[in-house]
Amino acid sequence: MLFMNLNKNKKVIVAMSGGVDSSVSAWILKQKKYQVEEFWDNVFKHFLNEYKNGKTPNPDVLCNKEIKFNLFLKYSITNLKADYIATGHYARIKKMSGKHVLLKGVDLNKDQTYFLYTLNNSQLKKILFPIGSLNKNKVRDIAKKLNLTVAEKKDSTGICFIGAKKLKNFLNQYISEKQGDIITIDGKKIGKHYGAFYYTLGQRKGLGIGGIKGEYNIPWYVVDKNIKKNILIVAQGSYNKHLMSIGLIAKDIHWINDIDFSFPFLCMVKTRYRQKNINCNIQYINQNNIKILFEFPVAAVTPGQSVVLYLSDEIIVIKKINSITLSLAGICQSVYLVQSLAYSGKCDNHSFKICLESILQTNPTSVISIYGNNKKNLIIGLQTLISILGFSNFSYSYIEFMKYIFGMIILEKKLQLNNINKYSLKKKLSTTLEKYSINYDINVLVNELANIYVEIISSLGSRISIKGIRIFLQNLEIQKKIRCLLLAGIRSIVLWKQFGGNELKLIFFRYDIIKKAKKML
Repeated sequence: MLFMNLNKNKKVIVAMSGGVDSSVSAWILKQKKYQVEEFWDNVFKHFLNEYKNGKTPNPDVLCNKEIKFNLFLKYSITNLKADYIATGHYARIKKMSGKHVLLKGVDLNKDQTYFLYTLNNSQLKKILFPIGSLNKNKVRDIAKKLNLTVAEKKDSTGICFIGAKKLKNFLNQYISEKQGDIITIDGKKIGKHYGAFYYTLGQRKGLGIGGIKGEYNIPWYVVDKNIKKNILIVAQGSYNKHLMSIGLIAKDIHWINDIDFSFPFLCMVKTRYRQKNINCNIQYINQNNIKILFEFPVAAVTPGQSVVLYLSDEIIVIKKINSITLSLAGICQSVYLVQSLAYSGKCDNHSFKICLESILQTNPTSVISIYGNNKKNLIIGLQTLISILGFSNFSYSYIEFMKYIFGMIILEKKLQLNNINKYSLKKKLSTTLEKYSINYDINVLVNELANIYVEIISSLGSRISIKGIRIFLQNLEIQKKIRCLLLAGIRSIVLWKQFGGNELKLIFFRYDIIKKAKKML
């Protein structure tokens, strides 16, 4: 424990451990009689109970919650009359709109906010993270300049109250071993274990199985546990479907600040430390539970672990949603006009022109510049997008509409895999732009783009069959316009994918896209 002054008038108590871990906080409190009992009941006992129940707890989170930022904080403020406590966590605190907000450390590789999510605003007011704005290398450089003996000391790892012992050996002191079967997902017995509670989902090491007759030489992973029957279930491959999850139900929800959330909403999530942020959709269940849907399947989502949401990163997602919404509106506008031509022989001329000119925008300055720098140019597309995603009244066949979109998605994928066709398309679009720029004759543009579709897109296969009134579909001029619109739709699909759009996001972020589209109208 180190006392220091902040701005001469503020007393700070810094938790010191020679490496930053929870043992110092526990030691300080141990000097007071109540410490041992508090630590046992709130951290250690919980740790053992979770393992007995087959879960994988995170004691660092509990230790921060119960020891460092609860007992240690209270003791420092009340007994030592400190103004603040400080720890060496890689995290930052910023005051925003009258509230103290927890932010990631500047060194994202060392960021420790995953372990700090249980803090609240009143605690954040009394905490300092001095190295949160530094990266690890800078911290070591400072230590070297100060000739500190710990300058080259390795970072501490593992669980503070276990030390250098292996977790299994430590648990053996409190939980008796109980041998059981290791079985495959098909029920085949392939080995023995010493207690299903020792293992965690996604675990590979320490299973003692391999080289099994009739099985591929691929590593085995724990994919499930039956604690009551003491059975360990394994499968081969780190991306085995039995190890993947598309979402989870989170309980015991804690919000650092009271924020008026409007469900569902987008944010980023981590299901374990050092995991890359994952886009997700948060849905309300009740006051204590929420449903989290991942953007893509995630491996080894483990019961008992903390799941932490990062709302600050939502800004990044929202910016993408804006671009994704515009590009989807471009796709929808093209398809709507195709159906309009197919069933009535006519379409809105201005919207048609916007779609065609978007094809020629190969080096845009922004997303909206592709569509004439005005969201009003996509009114038909935005209205159609809202109807399609909201499953509300729609003028034409919904099934046909979606078939056209998925048909264009397939063609876009084939185009991306065909470098010759991609090069030819780029060259022909450049020539078309030169011709069109002479007098901006829409008829010239229609002829050129229709020919490009026939020569380059149709040659990819997977032709899109258009339904409608025969007399209109047999009209050569209408055929040309439809080909142009399909090409425009493919161009918007390219844009959509450039901003991370995919079929899953249409499901996960449907409500957010609808909301954004309504704001644009």
